Amino acid sequence: MADSTAIEPGFHAIHANHLEDLRRAVVYICRQNPMPPLQSETFLVQSNGIAQWLKLALAEKRTEDGVEGGLGIAAGMDFLFPARFIWQAYRAVLPDGEVPEQSPFDKRRLVWRLYRLLPELVGQDEAFTPLARFLDGRDTDLRNFQLAEKVADLFDQYQVFRADWLAAWEQGKDVVITARGEEKALDTEACWQPLLWRKLVEDVGSEAHTSRSQIHTRFMAQGQRISEPANASRLPKRIVVFGVSSLPRQALEALYVLSRFSQVVLCVHNPCQFYWADIISDRELLKAERKRGAAHPVLSQIDDPDQLHQHANPLLAAWGKQGRDYIRLLDEFDNPDDYRASFQTPGQKIDIFTDHGDVDNPCLLHQLQNDIHNLTPLQEIRQQQRTVDLTRDHSVVFHDAHGPQREVEILHDQLLAAFNADPTLRPRDVIVMVPDINVYAPHIQAVFGRYSPGRKRHIPFTISDQGQRHHEPVLIALETLMSLPRSRFGVSEIISLLEVAGIRDRFDISEDDIPLARRWVEGANIRWGLHGKHRESLDLPAELERNTWQAGLRAMLLGYGMGDDQPWGGVEPYGEIGGLQASLAGRLGEFVHQLEALWQALQATRTPGEWEALFSAMLEQFFHKVEGQDLLLLNRFRRQLEQWLDDALAAGLEQQPLPLNIVKDVLLQGLDEGGLNQRFLAGKVNFATLMPMRAIPFRKVCLLGMNDGDYPRSRPPVDFDLMAQDYRPGDRSRREDDRYLFLEALLSAREQLYISWVGRSIRDDSERPPSVLISQLQDHLNSLWKVAGQPDGSVTKALTTQHPLQPFSRDYFPRTNGVGDGEETQPKPLADVLQARGLFTYEREWRSAHAVDNPEQSREALPYQTPEEPISLTELANFLKKPIDTFYQRRLQVRFEAVEEDDTDNENFDLNGLDRWRLDNELIHEGVVKAASEEELHERLEATLDRMARRGDLGMGVTEHRLRTELAGRLPDLFQRYRGALAEWPEAVAEPLPFEFRYSDSTGAVEVADLIDNLRCNPAGQLCRLVIASSGLLTGSGYSKKVRYANLLRDWLVHLAGQLSGQPFETVILGKEEGRKFRFPVMAPEQAQKHFEAILGRWMEATTRTLPIHCEAGFAWITSFYGGKKSVGDHERAISEAEQAYSTALDRDTGYLLGAFESPEALMASGEFEALLHQLYVPLWEAEQGKSAAEQIGSME
Repeated sequence: MADSTAIEPGFHAIHANHLEDLRRAVVYICRQNPMPPLQSETFLVQSNGIAQWLKLALAEKRTEDGVEGGLGIAAGMDFLFPARFIWQAYRAVLPDGEVPEQSPFDKRRLVWRLYRLLPELVGQDEAFTPLARFLDGRDTDLRNFQLAEKVADLFDQYQVFRADWLAAWEQGKDVVITARGEEKALDTEACWQPLLWRKLVEDVGSEAHTSRSQIHTRFMAQGQRISEPANASRLPKRIVVFGVSSLPRQALEALYVLSRFSQVVLCVHNPCQFYWADIISDRELLKAERKRGAAHPVLSQIDDPDQLHQHANPLLAAWGKQGRDYIRLLDEFDNPDDYRASFQTPGQKIDIFTDHGDVDNPCLLHQLQNDIHNLTPLQEIRQQQRTVDLTRDHSVVFHDAHGPQREVEILHDQLLAAFNADPTLRPRDVIVMVPDINVYAPHIQAVFGRYSPGRKRHIPFTISDQGQRHHEPVLIALETLMSLPRSRFGVSEIISLLEVAGIRDRFDISEDDIPLARRWVEGANIRWGLHGKHRESLDLPAELERNTWQAGLRAMLLGYGMGDDQPWGGVEPYGEIGGLQASLAGRLGEFVHQLEALWQALQATRTPGEWEALFSAMLEQFFHKVEGQDLLLLNRFRRQLEQWLDDALAAGLEQQPLPLNIVKDVLLQGLDEGGLNQRFLAGKVNFATLMPMRAIPFRKVCLLGMNDGDYPRSRPPVDFDLMAQDYRPGDRSRREDDRYLFLEALLSAREQLYISWVGRSIRDDSERPPSVLISQLQDHLNSLWKVAGQPDGSVTKALTTQHPLQPFSRDYFPRTNGVGDGEETQPKPLADVLQARGLFTYEREWRSAHAVDNPEQSREALPYQTPEEPISLTELANFLKKPIDTFYQRRLQVRFEAVEEDDTDNENFDLNGLDRWRLDNELIHEGVVKAASEEELHERLEATLDRMARRGDLGMGVTEHRLRTELAGRLPDLFQRYRGALAEWPEAVAEPLPFEFRYSDSTGAVEVADLIDNLRCNPAGQLCRLVIASSGLLTGSGYSKKVRYANLLRDWLVHLAGQLSGQPFETVILGKEEGRKFRFPVMAPEQAQKHFEAILGRWMEATTRTLPIHCEAGFAWITSFYGGKKSVGDHERAISEAEQAYSTALDRDTGYLLGAFESPEALMASGEFEALLHQLYVPLWEAEQGKSAAEQIGSME
């Protein structure tokens, strides 16, 4: 029966090689001896993963026999990090007032105290010369803070791992004490450390006794002497340390003292049932006389310890140093004989060791794990002559990929196969760990996030350990606001702030308003910078006002008040602002005004109290109606701000001004610090960073990113870290941590260990080595295992799958994965595919890319649909320009938009094609067309260019001068030609000529309706349509210039329509190019009708299927076959030119051409290409050239 009075104080350690057994022991202890009412169980854990895993186990329902299961509920339980709990224990055991709630020697506070002291001290003593050298240079404040951070971190480590050094330094000794207890004098370059520590102790004053090292010393002395703690109610009756892979000696000493008042239970994950400390280096530093663990019957007989590594398990020896140190440190405090018989555990065992898997028929993974568990000598393994059955054993697999994206894509396929092959496998049974989750998070989202819940290929997943600072939009916005003094105020950066709901609500801007705001900002040519003074603060010349927020917002507001009127006060109005939405411009202006006020406020250095007030006001000023996760994050920032202020004031910085860049980084870095409340084990596939004791038991453990150089992770100590020169058991090392993490991961896999790395370069396919840990594992496997049936084969080569560079590779669809030999064969059962260990993928879309198309298969046309409204001449011109696009856009209503990343954050340094076309036409309309003389032309051009410059279209400085010259340079020549044409056709026709036409054939009927403008007449009453080309009519340069017929198509159609209107006219087109003019003469109505009806017939057909014709390819064929000086009549040359033109078009295609005819050969395959170009394009070429195509060929004969 459960009895809470049976919780007796004492130091107890339970060793097991399965975390499940340790968990079962904890459940048993909590069930048999529950805590008294209203008292909580206290668990010390090292990661949120272990905490969540243990909570779930405790909450499980107990089985009917009472042997398995949990407590049925997990309530009244505190999960703490060891360091935090031990500080609370100091306060509970020692008298009130001896241990402050926060020590002035805590790292957070020590940083700011050092920041204040270091500049004062470096000039007072020659010992500080090494520090003075570092502080001498630019950005003194930043250098000072960086040094303070490094020294604070080092002194924090000294307090935990080298308390004896600090005690000696406080006594005035400039020495370090070695692991063997010897005092060693410090070098001159390192003497600043004890001197600085003494200065810190002196500066702290009355609280000098509150360093962790001194408090720990008093705690140890008084704790072993007193019979009752000073505050017994603050100590829990039981302390369970679960799943901690390493604790410093100081922590173990504290727990040992606490065991006099509380029951301390350490649940130790020990990979081996035997005593194994001697197989690893530095064994002589272990001082414990007791040796927990049985002596190995073979290895214990070896007299020379230096020879042990030749016989013991090499993986445990290479990766187990950190665990060895921790377990053997325990031996100094643990005496199992004192409690072995009395401590209640399952089966009364305190050493719970069991084999992995099925001992009689083990797989490769379980053999590896049991070799470590049993400390199997190498000679014994060799005698067993082990083999791996590749068809049955998939417990250890390696995957070699070309990059992180491919690693995740491969994993997705492999997990889909695993879930399909085993219905009992659930997403929560899989963990995926990587060296740095922030590197892999985008790839995970891109691959696993493609499929929504409910789809067959959806795998539920969650990503843990992501840094929130660069992930959560509200924190990104917060950092943007705090970084305004260094910001360019680029459009994308400022508008992105409005993507955060809390900021939008503060300025009463809705999410639907943002696209309109973007359009206005772009239209007003706002690019970057608040105003000229802001740009001047960035070391740019004064008075650069164009393209700034101030200039753009003034243009918006002036446009609202005046419309598109004349400039006022040097501001060109932006006339798009109006109507009910006009208030948005005002709200946008207020938003930018508040940003400017914050920018001004952040310029100066401030005291900590002033910074706290400013940042608190900033939150109120920019965030409103924040809720959910955003509210939690902002509240966390507020707590971080309060904590920082307390730390700074406690360090004596009340009146010391601090620069923004330091304060901002400290506050934001604090938001990325992990805790025990992060999401983990949420019933999905967990993606996480490899962390201490993150290797919880899972059926499938996947390790990605196991690359050479990336893992073990390298974090070299600072060059003045004295601990690096004096190793002691229990010291922390990032590389040793990672080695032990890898060992834990191997031991925690219950069914499969999946290892992946980037083994091939994505650039040149060159081989890249895996992590040294993977190489060690592979060498171990190759030396002791053989492939069944392949005695000469490499085991690891057989276990490794090398994947192609691309996910759509043909290699993923081998014929061996199908039942038969044909292309349309059904796939084999999944079990057969997995057994063969070949390549496969669930991305079935890629299979169609490798299907064999039947070139004779005709494209079946859709039924024709008569347009509800008449079509215009512009629509017909668009058809001639892009006949393939017409089917997609007109019939299928599909539009492939080109993805263009416009540079909205920089002023113009050159003009793109669209902007140049727009400005060209504005100059032509305002200058060439309206001017009556050359003098007026120049005046109008200058006025128009000035207006463009005020709008910000021309950039600034040299750029503006160059663009003015380029834009206006060709216009005087065009003006002369235009005035000459006006003299020949002096009278403008007042009204446009209406045009209506109806056509029908066997396909259906269509109507055309439009207006024909720009008509003029001469004294003889003849008509002419006089136009200035809106686009360039020539391409190329020098003698290689060619006519751009696509830009003549609309005027050609209007010309044909005019011949059918009853008032035939000729067409004169003035090109922008110097001296260039095109003329279409009057045409017989019958001939014009023939051409026009042919175009209409093909337009109707183009709405039912994709026509195998392309404008540029068509004219390339025509100009080569009919117009080439040396290639007239050369059919092969014409086809080659057309194919080259189509290939060029494919390179810039947005999707239409590739969807219809993916290659020039596909375009030509039906044989219609030449017939279509003769109907649609040859008549225009003949009109432009003034000669017949047939005559060209006839003249050759």
